[in-house]
Amino acid sequence: MNLEKFLTEYNEKDIYPMHMPGHKRNTQMMDMVNPYSIDVTEAGDLDDMHNPEGVLREAMDKCAEVFGSGKSFYLVNGSTCGMLAGIFAATKKGDKILMARNCHKSIYNAVYLRELKPVYLYPKTDEVFGVSVSIKPEDVKKAIKENRDIKLVVLTSPTYEGVVSDVKSIAKVCHKYKVPLLVDGAHGAHFGFHPGFPEKSIALGADMAVESVHKTLPSFTQTAVMHLNSSLVSEQELRKYLTVFQSTSPSYVLMSSIDKCVDFVGGEEGKEAFEKYNAMLEDFSESMKALKKLKVLCKGNDSLEQHPDIFGFDPGKIVISTKGNDITGAELERVWRDNFKIQVEMTYGDIAIAMTSVCDTEKGFERLKYAIFSVDSELQVEEINKKRSEDIFIDSPYFVINGGLDDVKKKTEGYEFVSEIGDIDQQPPGENVLSSSEAMDSDGEIIPSVQCIGRVSQEYLYAYPPGIPIAVPGEILTEEVVGYLKNLAARGTKIYSTLGGWPATIKVVKKQD
Repeated sequence: MNLEKFLTEYNEKDIYPMHMPGHKRNTQMMDMVNPYSIDVTEAGDLDDMHNPEGVLREAMDKCAEVFGSGKSFYLVNGSTCGMLAGIFAATKKGDKILMARNCHKSIYNAVYLRELKPVYLYPKTDEVFGVSVSIKPEDVKKAIKENRDIKLVVLTSPTYEGVVSDVKSIAKVCHKYKVPLLVDGAHGAHFGFHPGFPEKSIALGADMAVESVHKTLPSFTQTAVMHLNSSLVSEQELRKYLTVFQSTSPSYVLMSSIDKCVDFVGGEEGKEAFEKYNAMLEDFSESMKALKKLKVLCKGNDSLEQHPDIFGFDPGKIVISTKGNDITGAELERVWRDNFKIQVEMTYGDIAIAMTSVCDTEKGFERLKYAIFSVDSELQVEEINKKRSEDIFIDSPYFVINGGLDDVKKKTEGYEFVSEIGDIDQQPPGENVLSSSEAMDSDGEIIPSVQCIGRVSQEYLYAYPPGIPIAVPGEILTEEVVGYLKNLAARGTKIYSTLGGWPATIKVVKKQD
């Protein structure tokens, strides 16, 4: 079967996407001419993305105006290339940067390629939901004062789970010491287009910000924008490195998708759509007050005020916790996909994340609500009788469930929760002994993973999504880190390694004789 046929058949299964891309395959809201008819290259008067002087320059200037940036640049290699270019533009080889430990792996790749020396900010973990909380401005100030040779600050806001940091205050701290701030806002492209959502980082003082328009807005996968609004970062340097990390044959189909997206959010259609979107989110949050077992971060009976270490939150992210119940995030995902025809964005541990966007429909929200309450009500029954085995038939306009949660658990082979692993539910900080470039360029050896405790990793270990490294080259693989990895795997989270050998093997720095 070829890929087009496979994707067409998948689309016909009517599995509702509570995940990116933000257009949600909503062809009634978004459409386009046959892409083959506009798939051109840089020839004649078609302009050049790397040196725009015509239609592409006009499009990027329009993007800057709509998004509130000094300069905006189209990205066709995703937010990754923007983060790489921004870091290279603001640093020189061997410089020191301040970065949040929960940054995306693309930032770690930049650290390796530029041979940078990272100073980490370790955000706390929320006690109830187990997600990383906001980066505090005072922690940024303290780190800069202790490391006056820091050349760049990098943080993620919003995070994958929707947690927002006080970018305005952090930017003021950075600028006091004349250090530029780069914000990975890949998940916040929809910010600033309605008062129900937080403001954009570039409008709050960030020198550079990257946003994936494909994640939460109607644009094709792989599209993003880079914003620059700074006297501390050279525009020429940024342009130079964008040409390094982007394709020399940028897709006009993808760039056209970005332009359509900009027109949408900047026009009346977008304003009306965001009003409807915000209303659906408010209705969803209100309905979650009836939950008895499951919890939803900052929705229903849970509020931002209950999380004093979280500065702000993206209402478009739906973070569901199964903590305290006999079901993991991975099992919840399987329940919803197999029985409710809903595919969430990601799961890890006791968490499942559903991503919404301005292109979601009322029917989609209703389906998600029904799925949540159906599982929540059965968890209440399971609390009384965990060995229930009779078939459960739920009257629904979308589906019929055959079998309870016990039946679903039988289908999740290899994902049984193993409580004897321990209580390592929160990611422990890594112990760094070498820079990532020093570690990766050292002699290494592949060993069985059961022998890795105490060794220095030469690989990244991470769950994808979100792609945040749990172990970084140069860090010691401690008992706590390995325990956390095992605990995630036991709850159904897929762990990836650079070389793909985990959990059987891992490459570590070779011991010196």
